[in-house]
Amino acid sequence: MNLAHKILIYAAALVSFATFIISVIFYFSLTDVTKEKTLSELEFINQTKKDDFIEILENLRSNVIALEQTPPIKPIARAYQSKQKVDPVTGESLKIWSDRLSQIFKGLLKANPHYSQIRYISVHDNGLELIRVERSKKNKIIVQTEKQKKGDRNYFKKSIKQRPGQVYLSPIELNREYGQITVPYQPVIRAGIPIYVKNKVQGIIVINKEMDWFLNQFEKGFSKHTSSYMFDHKKNFLSHPDPKLQFRLDLRNITKDPISEPPGWSLAKSLIQSNNKSRQLSTTIEGHLLSLTIYNYNNDSPDSFLAFVTRTPTWRAFAIPYQVMMQAISAVLICLLLLLPFGFVLAKQFSLPLASFTENMRRYRETGKYTQPNHFKFNFQEAREMGESFAELTKTIENQKLQIVDQQKQMATQEKFAALGVLSAGIAHEINNPLAIIKSYLDSLRISSRANKLESEQIDKFTEKMQSAIDRIQSIIQGLKTFTKGDNDGELYPLKVYDLIKVTSQFVHAKSYRKIKFTVDEIDPNLQVMGITGPLSQVITNLLNNAFYAAEKTPDPWVSLKVEATEDSVSIKVKDSGNISTEIVEQIMDPFFTTKPEGQGTGLGLSISRNIVDKHKGELFVDEAEPNTCFVVKLPKV
Repeated sequence: MNLAHKILIYAAALVSFATFIISVIFYFSLTDVTKEKTLSELEFINQTKKDDFIEILENLRSNVIALEQTPPIKPIARAYQSKQKVDPVTGESLKIWSDRLSQIFKGLLKANPHYSQIRYISVHDNGLELIRVERSKKNKIIVQTEKQKKGDRNYFKKSIKQRPGQVYLSPIELNREYGQITVPYQPVIRAGIPIYVKNKVQGIIVINKEMDWFLNQFEKGFSKHTSSYMFDHKKNFLSHPDPKLQFRLDLRNITKDPISEPPGWSLAKSLIQSNNKSRQLSTTIEGHLLSLTIYNYNNDSPDSFLAFVTRTPTWRAFAIPYQVMMQAISAVLICLLLLLPFGFVLAKQFSLPLASFTENMRRYRETGKYTQPNHFKFNFQEAREMGESFAELTKTIENQKLQIVDQQKQMATQEKFAALGVLSAGIAHEINNPLAIIKSYLDSLRISSRANKLESEQIDKFTEKMQSAIDRIQSIIQGLKTFTKGDNDGELYPLKVYDLIKVTSQFVHAKSYRKIKFTVDEIDPNLQVMGITGPLSQVITNLLNNAFYAAEKTPDPWVSLKVEATEDSVSIKVKDSGNISTEIVEQIMDPFFTTKPEGQGTGLGLSISRNIVDKHKGELFVDEAEPNTCFVVKLPKV
């Protein structure tokens, strides 16, 4: 594949990628708009259903208030309390007034086809029904002669506690007769109003309104893929697209179905507890866009509520933007295919001079020499200028490379001299001690000789002490030979870790750190690593010198050196009583970084030490798991 083809492919890929990115951005922007529009539609549906429900309640409330104000109501209450069952005010019997009220009830049932019952219930005789007019299964309106006692019903207890003219609206629930749920199931809502005579409650008027028609209508959405459901504060589904879920709380003694939270239950509770006056919330939940509206229609129970929920699958909000995005991508790809021939000619015009320039750069990379092309086709002036600039750049790079190499050699030499200086100070200290012993015993021999007091035992004692000092000096010199052993032209060879540690640590500690507690754990004398003595001694010297410098500033200074071996490697650990922060650890190996005062450190010791360890195929790092500062040199084991 030549350069022209590559340019063409890259350009096509770039255009395609840019098109895709722009399409995605447009897609998400359009998705946000579509999502907001969809949520607004759901809110509108919810509000419409809520308004329909409120209209039903207002009609029910006004009807029960109107019944309470009809003429037969109070005479019936007075007549029922009298022994003769005659109203003491009008003189008419209870039966006459009851017949009149029954006719009123029948007329209201005829005018409202969804009213199933209207009753006059007395507070006496455990809530006995005095008048009961109801719609039969054949849609006939009859006056029921069989009366029931409703004193234990919740709507009765709530209604008699209302103030004059105040209406109690019960929850929507399944109708019961004689304490049993009627079959077929009949969801109803009851409106009850108290009857006051001389400021005392004598009974209530109750209207039962069938709600199955409203609940069935409630399940239907305004558009395809949109559904609605409603639940109350008891987690009871009043309406749901799946009929099996409706009133499952009321029916649990029959169906034995488990009761779980309706979708949106936690949102409804949080919305009630919030300061949201609109009691409305729109969000995304369980793969659906959902609108939730909370409505409490009964002031008598502030904790009770109805939750109106309308939802639609989330993909509905993404379908149109996705189609638009795919159409845009398709259009761009078609245009791209039509422009391919023109793009190929243009790419070839650019590729010929660039190919020539690339060939010269390849030659420079392989041989280190750059040859400026004699000419560029198509008069590509920019490529010619680029070639000339690169030629100048290569000359500058070569000069700078030579300067950098010289500087690196000088810095490495300085660090070697610094390490040698540390060792020299220790060597001088170590040799001075046995020399002082020899000088002392020579002086003693000279004095005894002049006084003619030399004895053979004394001579043997003096010569033995001096021989011991000489042996000590020989041991130090032997250590120096090990330290300065040749590097075999840079080739790694097996060396004993014991000898390396013993000599180096001895000289560094002897320099000026006698007051610092220094411990070296026992080292296996046969343990070997692949390396070169001189450079590795420089590394250990640098680490020990840094450790003594850092420990000197702590209240209880100490430095320890420990060697740990595994099957494949040997780790030399140098620890001190100081500690090092995470920020410093991140840059401690960087060239020219130092924690010492200006003029006391170059900042190159650890950088050069790491380079030495790298050349030995090992690692130099800070063990941050240790509580104190711990540098680790990890080398391959022989």
